[in-house]
Amino acid sequence: MSNHSSTIGIYSVGLLGASIGLSLKASRFAGTICGFSSPAALSTALATGAIDQGFTYDQLGEVVPNLDILFLCSPINTITGTIHRLSSCTLKHGCIITDVGSTKREIMAAAEQLPSHVNFIGGHPMAGSEKSGPAAAVPDLFKNAMYAVTPAKAVSVDTLNRFTSFLQTSLGCRTIVLAADAHDSIVAATSHIPHILAITLVNHVRQMESRLPGTYAMTAGSFRDMTRIASTPFPIWNDIFKTNGDEVRMQIDDCIAALQDIKNRLHNNTIGELFDSAKETRSKIASVAGGDLNGSENAAFPQNERN
Repeated sequence: MSNHSSTIGIYSVGLLGASIGLSLKASRFAGTICGFSSPAALSTALATGAIDQGFTYDQLGEVVPNLDILFLCSPINTITGTIHRLSSCTLKHGCIITDVGSTKREIMAAAEQLPSHVNFIGGHPMAGSEKSGPAAAVPDLFKNAMYAVTPAKAVSVDTLNRFTSFLQTSLGCRTIVLAADAHDSIVAATSHIPHILAITLVNHVRQMESRLPGTYAMTAGSFRDMTRIASTPFPIWNDIFKTNGDEVRMQIDDCIAALQDIKNRLHNNTIGELFDSAKETRSKIASVAGGDLNGSENAAFPQNERN
């Protein structure tokens, strides 16, 4: 993982993939960055300096034997398919294969088919944007963002520590090590459920507008802040719900129970307790998570599109 001799591959040079490349360059990474993508995406990534060399997806098998690290930046189902493809490729001894998928259980299960001389470390940077594609990439996308890593059981502590240190130095992120099951439960609560609630609120207001014209005109800052993430295209979420649907459904039940409790509290005028606990909890979250909870964080947009 030398800064001067490593060769890094980025499979799918979209928003996240190209931002990884730009972040590496900004950190003075002096190795070689190889991008795998569509011709159009490669052209943009080469022009912006996100990658040094560009290859089409079908050239992966020719190039991957030279890679020290390979980032898989496609949608979740494509990531698992690429891992299957990699299992029959020649891979450098000790190389690290990682990904940026928004759920981890199925990806980590797929990684079990990789040869034993390869280190698979799952990853999920809590960063993104409502924009997509390599033209939207920025070098500071991951700065101060939390980056979850889910190492395979065979990965040594030394390899894991070197990789997390590499991420912190190269991307400017913070890292947290989680088991895949714990990761998927946590992101269901902190990312997937918020999206469900956002689209529910937007569709509720749409129904209100049909009954009471003028509803749209009365939306203001609170509605804007709570529903900003509702504009994310569904294809990005399709894989997430397919691979974490059981956890999301369970937590939806928890939310329904919580809303019923709020409804009951409105009858007996005890809802103020929930306002107090929410204010206290939000302050704790801000101190632990770091960053701005007033709207500048971009973790709500899991843009791991294939380009």
